[in-house]
Amino acid sequence: MKNFLEKVGVILSLLVLTVLLVTGKGAASVWGASSGGDDSGKKGSITLQLSADSTGVEITLWKVADYQDGKYIFSNGFEKSGITITNLNDASEAQKAADSLAAYAAAQGIQAADIKTVDENGKILFSGLNPALYLAGETSGNEIMNVQGVLVPIPYLGENGAGVYDAEISPKYSFPGGVLLVHKVDEEGNSVGQAEFVLQQKVSVDSQEQVPDGAESGSDGNGTFYWKEFSANLVSDANGQIVITDMPKGSYRVIETKTPDGYIPSSVPYEFSIEAAGQVKELDGIYEAASGRVADVTVINTRISTSVNKVDEEGNYVSGAKFVVKDADGKVIMDGNGNAKYVFTSGAEPYILKGIPAGDYYLSELEPPKGFTVARDVKFSVSNEPDAVNTVTMVDEKEKTASGAITVTKNLYDEEYKDLMAEDGVFYVALFADQQLTTRVSAVSPITFKGVSSSSTTFADLDPGTQYYVAETDEYGTVIDADIYKNIYSYTPVYPDGQEVQITRKAPAKDYHFNNLFYELPEGYYYQGVIAVTKNVLKNGEAADSKDIFYVGIFTDPEHTNLFENNVYELAMDGNSSVTVEVPVMIGDSKDAVVKYYVTETDKNGVPLDESSNLTFTYTVKDGDVVLNYENNRAEVVITNEFEDVTPTVTPAGDITETPGGSDDSHTTSTYVKTGDDTPIGLYVTLLVLAACAVVAAVVLAKKKNKKD
Repeated sequence: MKNFLEKVGVILSLLVLTVLLVTGKGAASVWGASSGGDDSGKKGSITLQLSADSTGVEITLWKVADYQDGKYIFSNGFEKSGITITNLNDASEAQKAADSLAAYAAAQGIQAADIKTVDENGKILFSGLNPALYLAGETSGNEIMNVQGVLVPIPYLGENGAGVYDAEISPKYSFPGGVLLVHKVDEEGNSVGQAEFVLQQKVSVDSQEQVPDGAESGSDGNGTFYWKEFSANLVSDANGQIVITDMPKGSYRVIETKTPDGYIPSSVPYEFSIEAAGQVKELDGIYEAASGRVADVTVINTRISTSVNKVDEEGNYVSGAKFVVKDADGKVIMDGNGNAKYVFTSGAEPYILKGIPAGDYYLSELEPPKGFTVARDVKFSVSNEPDAVNTVTMVDEKEKTASGAITVTKNLYDEEYKDLMAEDGVFYVALFADQQLTTRVSAVSPITFKGVSSSSTTFADLDPGTQYYVAETDEYGTVIDADIYKNIYSYTPVYPDGQEVQITRKAPAKDYHFNNLFYELPEGYYYQGVIAVTKNVLKNGEAADSKDIFYVGIFTDPEHTNLFENNVYELAMDGNSSVTVEVPVMIGDSKDAVVKYYVTETDKNGVPLDESSNLTFTYTVKDGDVVLNYENNRAEVVITNEFEDVTPTVTPAGDITETPGGSDDSHTTSTYVKTGDDTPIGLYVTLLVLAACAVVAAVVLAKKKNKKD
């Protein structure tokens, strides 16, 4: 036996160095010469000491090789492994050989010498082992602990050179990695982002020097423990999630350290345990458990609630008031998209405003309920204390009978006061009680532009004898000032006559005008031109009054097929011989733009008149081809209709489907308009005259006959 140990000691010492020297178990025990005698027939044991956390891990023991004729010979199914256990140069190679043999044994199903499970103390004992080279490898419980394989000779050389038959080894091991998945939600289960947490681990210490700084202590059945910081500054993402991977086994807790604005802080620690490995998967930014065991913690934050009470002077709830919330500086609170964050309408019960952060605010009424006047802003405060009761009450007074009115008209110009046209624009104005424009006393009223350069809105039911101040605002009632809003708006409000408007009992209705000077044209804004169309009606070369309605079309092509804005314009004579209408048209969005329009008379459907229209009048169009630009933005077109026979009841023909092939700047047709009646009136008149003559002749003959008689 001594000879046996001496010959294999150098080789196998490399194998056990991975556990005996590195782990500290048997550090002084290196295989070498033995002074012991022949211990033939003696049995040995192998004790594996692991962490108590490894309880449940299965370890299998295989006999790998027997010693024969001075060397180890693979046996028990390892003969064809192809793995070398001689000439190993270092502990790394020895560990690689052990891992390879363990994998081979598991794959080939080699019969085990013994199979044991780690007990509650983290220990396994294999006993009754005959002298041989053994392999211990993990065969189950990888989700609990990963234990490295180890080669152990029985016996091995002890410190005194004697053979040691009972080996105590602490193999290397690692926890495969537990996972924590935190869900941050509100009281309705909606995800909450930007909440911050600290993750703490429960630890025990052997001395006071090992106590973590600032750690909170506690006690359980195992004695005193401490909460040690494991990870800090954990922030929930947009989906309200936090993921921590590769966590060792143990007990933990998460504590919220920073609560997002608008929520009541959560001071409750959420405790959990990591008992086994786990994995998560991610899909579209959302994490969920994939395999193993994943610690799942849901942290709830309740949104701060504020009760908004809108009542009348008698304390009755009033519905239909539209509100916006402003900050302590009186500015509307906006969201990330540039819209007011807190806009709502009152109902028949208190409105619950949720998620507004703690602080001071103003409740501002944009529109009062019907029959009520606009209330002044009300200041209120919001607390995030769990037991706080947040409430704000606004009282509306009923409107008093009043006859005052102010009609506010807004004009659009460029900086040189050239007319501009907005295809589709909405602006807002309001009335204020003070020159500083701090106290709004009207609803925020829209002024809508659709293909025009000027538009109006009227504030009614105003109190005569009151002085008001007009100001342009945004949709939330914030006054627009050129200096303040120059980076937001492309225009400057200009009040030529000041902003003060005084209405009296003698003059309860006032018209007020102000301008917007655009220094940059937004999309959908154009320079405006005007085409003035004059309709003249003549009879036998003389002006003739008419009560009829004629129609004119303004086209964008010389063939008169594309109507501008798809509009047909009425020329209602209203008993006159001449009438003029002014049609606003677009020139372009730059000072260099040039546009052409083509004007002609049409029927009510916008179909140009021509020979197929069965006209009973001649018509001419003078200057019907129009060219407009920035400097020359006005044109005049004259359409003359001339009748020769009778005073017309003129109605252009109804549904006409044909269109002319072109248009001259001035043109005449030689046919005459039909009135819509095809009856041959001339024939009937002739017959009536002949009949009358016959009657007269008969009467004369009868009188002569009577005289003779």
